Amino acid sequence: MIIIKDLSYEIRGHKLINSINLDLSLGKIHAIIGPNGAGKSTLLRLISGEIKPTQGSIAIANTRLVDWKLNSIARSRAILPQHTSLNFDYSVEEVVALGRAPYLGLHKETVNGAHAIESVMEQLELTDLRHRNYTTLSGGEQRRVQLARVLAQINRPVNAKPLSPRYLLLDEPVSGLDLSHQHSFLNTVREIADENTAVIISMHDPNHAAIYSDELILLQNGQLMANGSTKDTLTSELLEKHFSICAESIRTNSHRTHFVFKAKNKAN
Repeated sequence: MIIIKDLSYEIRGHKLINSINLDLSLGKIHAIIGPNGAGKSTLLRLISGEIKPTQGSIAIANTRLVDWKLNSIARSRAILPQHTSLNFDYSVEEVVALGRAPYLGLHKETVNGAHAIESVMEQLELTDLRHRNYTTLSGGEQRRVQLARVLAQINRPVNAKPLSPRYLLLDEPVSGLDLSHQHSFLNTVREIADENTAVIISMHDPNHAAIYSDELILLQNGQLMANGSTKDTLTSELLEKHFSICAESIRTNSHRTHFVFKAKNKAN
């Protein structure tokens, strides 16, 4: 579990995150939604340890984030930022293999590393691209390769029992993907969460949150406006209040909620 207590972050007196408290459980997808500038990416950067909070604390698996050794935390927690760049002429397989850097020198890494790389490439349908130059791929293909890299980073040893806790942080991961790969990507994330992994993912599309997430976190102006189970928290009223858009909820035969949107009429 990730426990966040009284978390704040400010720059030059401007609070980007303001006194947030959260418990992020294993085995669940926690979707962070909110308008642009709400603090979604900042919260993920704080949880990843990329930036340090002005106030408050973050604990992962009962250990404060600041007390984790870098290699140790990197073997159980990975982050896929919103923007990634790689300008070297690496093959797809070589890029995925970069995720195994925290394991270099460990016993049995040759076997475990090869298994991790192969399994995530199969999972994300990248085996046919393994020898392609990464820089020649489309933006969507590159995004899938980067997800494979972070999954290889937290991939468990062969036949590991019980399943050790993992933590996956994703910042708007499906931006730039076509519709088919958006849902393929998120289905993969769902499978990962079901394997004792806490997934914390920022999303722009409330329908993605409705379909795939278990818990909802709504931020606005750096403040936590709502937090709870997605099915109970994500409502038309919530979207209208915080996104200034009219939303009609539709319950499908599969018992999932979808939203149909229309812009609010402007006052004359």
